[in-house]
Amino acid sequence: MARPDLRAEAAAAAAALKVRLAPHLPAGGLDLAESARAAPEKYTWIPEAIAGANAALKVQGDDLVQTFNRYALLALIAGFSADAGRYRLPPSIAALYARELARIFRQAQSFEDGFFDLSEDRYLKDLAILTHRLIPVGAEYAEGGAGIPRRILFAGGAVQFFKALWLVAVRCRGWRPFFALHAHTLALEDFNPEGWQATHQRLAELLALNPGVKGWLSASWFLDPALEKISPHLGYLREVPLSGGAELLFVCRHPDGASGALSRSAERRRLFAEGKYVPATYMRVWPRRAAIAWGRRQSAAAETGAAETGAQ
Repeated sequence: MARPDLRAEAAAAAAALKVRLAPHLPAGGLDLAESARAAPEKYTWIPEAIAGANAALKVQGDDLVQTFNRYALLALIAGFSADAGRYRLPPSIAALYARELARIFRQAQSFEDGFFDLSEDRYLKDLAILTHRLIPVGAEYAEGGAGIPRRILFAGGAVQFFKALWLVAVRCRGWRPFFALHAHTLALEDFNPEGWQATHQRLAELLALNPGVKGWLSASWFLDPALEKISPHLGYLREVPLSGGAELLFVCRHPDGASGALSRSAERRRLFAEGKYVPATYMRVWPRRAAIAWGRRQSAAAETGAAETGAQ
């Protein structure tokens, strides 16, 4: 949980903005109270109070809209409680919120032009963290209520059809609900092998505490097996889950290159321009029983290693 002085600072900053905003909104326009347990789980969903305030302020100028959206983050930080969401959280995840709240507080104080807008994905993700629709797990963020898309049965030919059908019907016992992972460009410090190892462990612990969730999934260009030779340093993103019982399913190709795969690699851009690489999206699905078993094996191995080190 965030340090008390951070929450007090956020409350003070929110109060100062509230004074400025109050004359421009109808009564109740600053009330952000809304049940996180009843709200839709999609991270792009916007709480009614925030959507209504944005609509009312839009006709009065973008500056007031930006001010309100800053206020919303600060007010939510001030009143944040990690246990207010719909899922039970292990201590390893609850401990991450102090870092999250501090980062969002800094962002709320940044006055970054264009950030405080409901069309800005980074803002929506910070808002979703504070309203319990994105759960920090380390390298990425978990959104509840997700499902395996049925179209994936037909995306990869006959072999994938039967593999996906077995995955859904036998291993996962249903199409939903899963935790779906989302990256956040403002929080990539754990996007590395060590950070992902800890992320996988936290997800296993999260699944163990929430028996209604069938596993976790994510889809991205960096899961493409074609990258084994092009970008071998990304191999761990596939190899670790697959070694623990996850499945990898083809989703689609991106002949226009618009998948994100080309943005940070001159080598991938060169191969794409030469027609030797077409980015593709794959989905990894880690069923709950396999993910939890993997997490327990990792914990047991860590305890054994610590015991051996202590005995030396």
